Amino acid sequence: MNLFTILNDIILLGLYQPLANNAIERLYSQPATRNTYRFALGMCIVNLILKPVVCFILYKTYLTRGGELPAELCSITVGNGNGNRYDNLDSSVEVASPHQTVDHTTQQV
Repeated sequence: MNLFTILNDIILLGLYQPLANNAIERLYSQPATRNTYRFALGMCIVNLILKPVVCFILYKTYLTRGGELPAELCSITVGNGNGNRYDNLDSSVEVASPHQTVDHTTQQV
């Protein structure tokens, strides 16, 4: 799926960037419009460059959480630092039933 989005971005940049370049850089004399176009084009190129990196990090995280790859081989750290992938949240917190009634007769001071 990510490969499709990378190819789609390359095709759309190749098709529409020359048209936008002719329309905005040559026809508009307003600097604000040109600067907005250049910023948008730069962010699109940065996004296209970073997509494979993000895809690789997500794939490594997926493998680490799925148990197929040890956490030491992954360059990013996942978990709470003591070897567990997820924190055990229900060990110290009592979970109340949603239908439990509250006793208002005893007051805490």
